[in-house]
Amino acid sequence: SLAIRPGEHVAIVGKSGAGKSTLIGLMLGWHRLAFGDLLVDGKPMTSEHQEDLRRETAWVDPGIQIWNESFLDNLSYASKDDGLARLGNVIEAATLRGVLQKLPQGLQTFLGEGGGLVSGGEGQRIRLGRALMQTGVRLALLDEPFRGMDRGQRSALLADARQWWQDTTLLCVTHDVSETLPFSRVLVVEDGRIVEDGAPSQLAAGPSRYRDLLDAESLVREQMWKGKQWRHIQMNNGRIECA
Repeated sequence: SLAIRPGEHVAIVGKSGAGKSTLIGLMLGWHRLAFGDLLVDGKPMTSEHQEDLRRETAWVDPGIQIWNESFLDNLSYASKDDGLARLGNVIEAATLRGVLQKLPQGLQTFLGEGGGLVSGGEGQRIRLGRALMQTGVRLALLDEPFRGMDRGQRSALLADARQWWQDTTLLCVTHDVSETLPFSRVLVVEDGRIVEDGAPSQLAAGPSRYRDLLDAESLVREQMWKGKQWRHIQMNNGRIECA
């Protein structure tokens, strides 16, 4: 059982395949409950209600399609007519100004099939920008929204997204467990079940599955990746630099 208050920001963590994205898919209408009830605004989720909720949902996911259309069309796809008034603010919030400056025709540059003209990280920011362009958002669903970007960028963009949707109900699925510490609430999912639900600071303070996930992440980052068996290569302005 799970209840989320309007305007609450909830992080969702767990191992790969635990069922985190399935929970997001339930809100998007991809899945139906085998038993029990899904209530939104105190009402059962019907097909009609689902359609209404989708119009008020911003969804950010690496699998969201980028079309061979202009940068502007890709960004404004989900926005209403008044969404363009926020274009400048969105470009800043999604850190897209540098991307835009590199495009030969600016806003009118076609991005190629699947966004082939931009990098993976730039595509992630375009997907975020598309979501930020939406108006009337009541539910924001972020499913590994910044995968493939460096840690600093992921942290900054998540903080900016939470600020943008500060009064919006927000669910964020992430493997960056330490980035969920600023949230007021975190869910730990294992084998399709919510095994822990609470404040990150409290769960991290004692023995818990959340604490185990934090420790495992720290071990990988501080010891395994820094091991002598790894050769470190850095990309800087399109050039390869060996560390």
